[in-house]
Amino acid sequence: MNTDIPPDVLDRHRERIAAFVHRARRVKSHSLLQDLQQFKRWAEGTTTIGAVDGVMCMTQDVPPEEAFESLASRCRPFLLQGETIHWSAVFGSLRAFREQDARFGPAVEELRKAWAVAEAPEPDTGFAVTRPDEVESQAVWFAALADSWLYGDLVHADPAAQERASGHTFNSRYCAAVLLYGQVAIHVVATLNLISQAMEAGLLVVDEDAFSARVTATVPMRFPLVGFAQADVGTPMQEMFDALDQAIAATPRSAEEEPGTDSDKGPDANTGGSSEASGD
Repeated sequence: MNTDIPPDVLDRHRERIAAFVHRARRVKSHSLLQDLQQFKRWAEGTTTIGAVDGVMCMTQDVPPEEAFESLASRCRPFLLQGETIHWSAVFGSLRAFREQDARFGPAVEELRKAWAVAEAPEPDTGFAVTRPDEVESQAVWFAALADSWLYGDLVHADPAAQERASGHTFNSRYCAAVLLYGQVAIHVVATLNLISQAMEAGLLVVDEDAFSARVTATVPMRFPLVGFAQADVGTPMQEMFDALDQAIAATPRSAEEEPGTDSDKGPDANTGGSSEASGD
């Protein structure tokens, strides 16, 4: 830890790291990342060349589109400038603790550099796409195609983003997006793992809730009822509340729920009880 940093500033760094952990767990829990080796093959752009129906083709295997769209959306906060958990801000916070261990510091720096390349590859790196049946003699680097997919096809309908890949097919844009945002997802998980390792080594202290709080919905959703009231459409809300109170009062309760016991904490008790009113 950098002893020159005031305690309140270190606390803010810990809060940012905890926020990152919470959201990064949503990425790690995504269905596409449960087979990490397969996902890496997608994100690395593994291709095969061979005849398909008598025509020589280069085939790139990609994940199901809808599933990858949800993963890219989960990665979005780490790429938005101004977000508390933008990857560069998170690494700024991790740097505050890097002096504690000779291994942690270099690991943070190495991963930070890898993040910079994953998010914004240099224009002359990676590969360019030029296909005569799409745009004759116009090469577009894969990062520009991926950017066009994100902002022109997925989260926005930005004309400027669409123009950057003008003439190239949706398939081309999606293939590029799998490479770029697939690498982002891998780096999110790598950063989460690094934070976990630093905690295990006693180099970081992060709020336990960041690692234990639920980050995905439980389906189907079930809510225990302690009372139920039904009324015609247009019934005043106060009448609905009165009817609900009467229904709750008339509902038999077990001995454990009787007043004076530890479980007598109302609908918000740890037992997960709830009350609902509906008008139909």
